[in-house]
Amino acid sequence: MLICQHTLDEIYKSLGSVDNESGGLIGSKSNEGILDSFYFDKGRRSSANEYVPNVDDLRQQLSYWDKEQIKFRGIIHSHTISDILSPKDIKMARKILDMNMLSSVLMPIYLIKEQKILWYVVSNDCVKCVDFKIVN
Repeated sequence: MLICQHTLDEIYKSLGSVDNESGGLIGSKSNEGILDSFYFDKGRRSSANEYVPNVDDLRQQLSYWDKEQIKFRGIIHSHTISDILSPKDIKMARKILDMNMLSSVLMPIYLIKEQKILWYVVSNDCVKCVDFKIVN
């Protein structure tokens, strides 16, 4: 997986600026699938241990992305403690797969204390952590 440096910087700046769990959309405008778009979502409510997306804002952003030909690739969210996707995270990812007829979706976790991202890909039959490479 490839990600633009400016997108990665934006993710670290946004998710690293709050103590509670938060998240955002990840997208790709390029045909090569390079992750080059990020939209920060503070959520409808957040706590130290739960990110509840602001679905209305995210839908509005996805509509804008559609007009700009930015393809939705996944949702990144932060965790305060765990470095693995929760059963609730996986259930949400699979709901996204079904609703959007996708074969896989990115579900990276930003670890707040470590200031590190673990890149997970979820499909209907698999959850795996993958490597990423930064491009300019």
